[in-house]
Amino acid sequence: MDVVETRTEVKAVHRAQKDQPIIDEQQYLFIKRMLDILMSLFGLLLLLPVFAVIALAILIENPRGNAIFRQSLVGPRPPLPREVLEYTPYEMARLVEMDLQYIAWRSLGMDLRIIGRTILTLLAKNGY
Repeated sequence: MDVVETRTEVKAVHRAQKDQPIIDEQQYLFIKRMLDILMSLFGLLLLLPVFAVIALAILIENPRGNAIFRQSLVGPRPPLPREVLEYTPYEMARLVEMDLQYIAWRSLGMDLRIIGRTILTLLAKNGY
């Protein structure tokens, strides 16, 4: 009788374990995210030699060219052709003057002030 009860208890425990998931949803999402990050890292490491060859080819073709894209956060930018068509002579002269003034007086402090004022303008919703 003890053996039958034990088998029945084992079957009941086994059935209860089958109904419960091994991992919950949070654990599943964490594992999925980690696998995604690891696969991305593996892909980047695998393609690193290809990127290095491309950068070297760019430097060989044009030694003064940038193999890696550089972008400044602050400073004059070339206007788009459609923007230039809409400029009045006064606006054109004013923008050229502002660009030349920035180039003459540029510094880290000035850049930080411009970035700070831009952030405040955006937070105040006075900008675009």
